[in-house]
Amino acid sequence: MIEFLVVLLIGLIFCIPGVMLAFVLLKGVELANWEKGLLGIIFGFLLNPALSLLEFVAFGALLNSQLVLLNAGILFSLALGALIYQKQVSEATLRAVLSLGEKPEETLGRNWPAFVVLLIMVFAFFARFATSWSPYFFEFDPIYYTHVTGYLVKQGYVPLYDDDAYYPVKKFHRVPPLMHYMTGSWYVLYKDFLGQSYSKEMLLLTAQVYPPLLAALMCFLAYIFLRDEYDKWIAILGAAFFALMPQLIQKMAAGVAEQQPFGIFTALAIFVLYALAYGKKSFRIALLAGLAVFAAVLGSAQFVWPLLVVSAYIMLQTLLDFFRNSLDSKAIVINAIVAAGALLGNAVLALYQANPPAVYFWPGSILFIVVATVPGLILYLSTFKLKISKGIAFGGLLGIMLVLAVVTPLGERFYGYINYGSVYAKPQSPLMMTVQEENPTYEGMFASSFGELFNPKPLLAILAVIVAVSAFAVSFTKNKVVSVAVIVFALVLTALNRYVAEAISLVFSWFNLSGIMSLDIMLYFLAATVSVVVYFHYSEKREYLLVLFILIIFPIAYVGLNKLKYMVHLSFALSLAAAFILGETMKLLIRLNNSFKITSERSAKLVSLSFILLIGFIVVGAQATKVLPMMEGLKGTRITSDWIDAFGWMQKNIGKNGRVLSWWDYGHWTTFFGESHTVLDPGNFYWEYDLETAHAFVDGTLGDLYFTMKNHNATHVLVDSELVPKWGALTYLAGVCYKNISARISEPTCPEKPGIEDWRKGAGASDYEREHYFEYMYVSQQECPKRISPVRLSTMVSSFWRQDMPLYCVTQPQNQAGELLLISQECVEDMSKPYCKWPYKITSGKEKEIDYNMSYLVPIGTGAFLNLNPQLGFIGKKSKLLDSAFARLYFLEDLPGFELVYRSPQNGQVKIFKYVGNAAKQSS
Repeated sequence: MIEFLVVLLIGLIFCIPGVMLAFVLLKGVELANWEKGLLGIIFGFLLNPALSLLEFVAFGALLNSQLVLLNAGILFSLALGALIYQKQVSEATLRAVLSLGEKPEETLGRNWPAFVVLLIMVFAFFARFATSWSPYFFEFDPIYYTHVTGYLVKQGYVPLYDDDAYYPVKKFHRVPPLMHYMTGSWYVLYKDFLGQSYSKEMLLLTAQVYPPLLAALMCFLAYIFLRDEYDKWIAILGAAFFALMPQLIQKMAAGVAEQQPFGIFTALAIFVLYALAYGKKSFRIALLAGLAVFAAVLGSAQFVWPLLVVSAYIMLQTLLDFFRNSLDSKAIVINAIVAAGALLGNAVLALYQANPPAVYFWPGSILFIVVATVPGLILYLSTFKLKISKGIAFGGLLGIMLVLAVVTPLGERFYGYINYGSVYAKPQSPLMMTVQEENPTYEGMFASSFGELFNPKPLLAILAVIVAVSAFAVSFTKNKVVSVAVIVFALVLTALNRYVAEAISLVFSWFNLSGIMSLDIMLYFLAATVSVVVYFHYSEKREYLLVLFILIIFPIAYVGLNKLKYMVHLSFALSLAAAFILGETMKLLIRLNNSFKITSERSAKLVSLSFILLIGFIVVGAQATKVLPMMEGLKGTRITSDWIDAFGWMQKNIGKNGRVLSWWDYGHWTTFFGESHTVLDPGNFYWEYDLETAHAFVDGTLGDLYFTMKNHNATHVLVDSELVPKWGALTYLAGVCYKNISARISEPTCPEKPGIEDWRKGAGASDYEREHYFEYMYVSQQECPKRISPVRLSTMVSSFWRQDMPLYCVTQPQNQAGELLLISQECVEDMSKPYCKWPYKITSGKEKEIDYNMSYLVPIGTGAFLNLNPQLGFIGKKSKLLDSAFARLYFLEDLPGFELVYRSPQNGQVKIFKYVGNAAKQSS
C-alpha cells in the first residue's frame, strides 16, 4: 500500500504544476477543461525533467530527488503566480473547472467524450503493462537505455564516454537525454521516499511504466487531433484504433522502455499541437507545439521524421495559402515558433553532447524546418508589405532558392536528404543485412501486426481514391475538366500502379532517385497529393488537416513497408489512415447529399454518422480480438533462467576488471546485468568489430582469435546456443570481411579479398557460406529405396535441400556410430563414391579426438539433429565448420588458449571461457 501511495504522490508532483501551467497558457483557447488538464499532464511529465536537464547543461547540476522537488516547487510557484495574475484562482473558477454544483448526469452529459476517452486510455495502458512489466523482459536496446538512466541516478549525470564497449576506442553515452531524465526523476523520488538503496531491477520496473503511459496519452492526442476536423465519435474511434493496434501494443509495451516510444509519442504531439495551432491561429497552442518539438529533439533520434513531415507541410501549405491570397502573418509566426523549438532543442542537445559551437544553430537534421519557414516570410513581406505582384514575388523566391542551391552547400544537402530518404529504409552496410529489423516487411505478417482490416496497401489505396473522389465532388461544379482529370489520374495510379511505377522509376534513375518509386505506396501518395491540392484550391473551407494527414500517412507508410524496424511507424500511420477514411467518407456522403438533395441535411448527417459508426465498431471489434493474443505473447517474452544465472556469475567473477567477447546481441546484457565490460554491443557504432569477431568465430585461425582478444583487451569469451540459428548471419559477415572493407578501421585478421564478393546479394548465396554452415537433419517418413539398401532403413532429410535434395538412408548406430547413405542418381549408380556412404556418430559434443571423415550429430529435439561436420561432396565442397572457434568452444568445449569456467546449470545454454593463452591484459 505504501508503494502505491508513493507512486501516486510522484504522479501528483509532476502533474499538478503541468495542469496549472496548461490552464495559464491555454486561457481563452477553445478546448474543454478536461482536454486542457490532460495536455497539462503531458507537459507536466516533460517540464520537470527538461528543467533538470537545462540546469545540468547550464550549471552542472546533478540529478537527485532534491533537485526534482525544487523544480516541482519552481514550476508550481510560477503556475500559481500566473493563475493569480490572470484571475483564474477564485471559487467560481474552481467550481467551473471541477463541475462543482452540477448534477452527475449533467456533468456526464456535457463531458461524455472525456469518460469514453479515459476508458480507452486505461485499457491502452493495461494492455501494454499487465503482462510485460518485468525486469527480465526479453529485449536488448531497452536494457542499454536503462543502463544510461542508471548512470544518471547513481552519479547524477551521464558520462560522455567510457570503456564499457568497443575497446580500444570509447563508447559514447550522451544519447538524447530527456526520456532518461524523466524516468530517472521518477526513480530517485521513489527510491528516496521509501529509503531504498539502488536496485537495477527496480530501475527497470520504474522505466517500464513510461511506454504504456505515453501510449495511453497518445489515445487522447489522437482524439483531439480528429475531433475538430470530423466528429467526436470519429475521434473516439481514432483513439480506439491507437489503443488496439497490435503493433503499437507490442512496441509500446512496458518491457520496451527504449527511446522509440518517446519519439513516436512526441511525433504525434507535434502533429496534433501544430495542427491545432495552425487551424485556430493560436500562438498559445503554438508555444506548446514548439515545446513538443523541443522535447522531441531532446528525447530521441526519432525527431527527424516528424520534423520532415511538418517542414513539407509548411512548404506546401505556404504555397497553397499564397496562391489563394490567404497567407497571413499569424501562420508565419506559428511556423517560426515551431522552428524555434527545434533550434533551441538542437542547441541544448549540442551543449549536452559537447559538440562544437558550429553545430548549435546549423544542424543538418533540423535544416528542413528552418529552411521551410523562410519562403512564407519572404512571400508575405513581398506581396502584402512591399506590394509586389504574386508572379514576381514567387519568381524571385525561386531564383533565390536556386542560387542558394547552386552556390551554397544547401543544394547538395537538400539533394542528399531526398535521395537518402528514398533508400533510407534499406540496409546500407553488410551488418545491416543480417539484422532482422532491417529486412523488408511482407504480406504474411500484416494480419498479426495490424489486424485483418488494416492491410496497408489496400487501405492506403482506398484512402487515395477517397481523397480523389472528394476533390472531384468539390471541383465538379466549378471546373468539370479538372474534376474529371483528377479522378482519372488517381484511378490510373492506383489501379495500374505497377506499370506506372516501372516507367517513373526509369526516369528517376537518371537522377539516382529511383528508390523513391520503388513502392506503389508512393504512387498512392502522388495521387492523394494532387487530389488534395485540387480539393484545397476549389473548396470554400480551408481544410488544413487534410493536407497534413496526407503528408503524415503516406511517407511513413513507405518507410514502414520497407523495413521491419519501422513497422511501428507504419501502424501509427495506419491508425490515422483508418480514422481519416471514416471521417472523409462521412463528409463525402454529406457533400453528395447536399449536391443531389436526397434528404435533409440533418438526416444526411445522422444517416452518414450511423453508417460510419457501424463500420467503425466492426473494425474496433475485429481489432479487439488481437489484444489477448498479443498480451499472451508479451507474457512469454522473458530472458531465460540460463542467462539470469550467467549474469550473476559475471558480476561475481568478471566485473569491471574483465571484458567479454560475445556476439553483439548480448553486449547490453553483459554491461547492465553482468556489470562487466564487453567488446561488442547492439549499438554497433563500430560495425567493423562485428565483422572481425564473426571472422574470428567462423573461419579465423587460432592466431586471429588471439589477436582479437588482445586487441580488444578481452579476458573471456561467451558463446551460447542461440548463435546456432544466427550462424548464417555470422558466416555471411565473416565472408564479406576483408582488410580494407572500411576506411575508418582496418581489419588485419581478415583476408585481402573477401570470401563473398558482393555483400549486397545478401546471405546464403555463396559457396563460402555452404562450406561453413551447420546441417540440420530430420527423421523422415519416407522409406529408403531398396536399390540403396535391401534392408529396411530409416531416412533423414537435410536442411541443405535443393532440387538435388540430400536425403539419407541411415543405418542403425552401433556404439552411437552408423552410416549415412546419400540417395541420389549418382549414388544409385555407384555407391563407391566417398560422399555416397559417410560415417556418422551421435554425440553430446565433447570428443577427445576429431575425425574429419565423420559426421557428428548432436540431438536438438525429437527426431532432429545438428550435423557439426556435413558431407558436401555431392556439390564438390568440403565442410570447414569443425575448424571454427565457435564449434570448438560451444560443442567440443576444447580450444587451445581457452578454459571453460562457466556452463549455465539449467540447460547449458550459456558457456563462458577464460582466455589463458598469451595472458590477456586486464581491463583498466
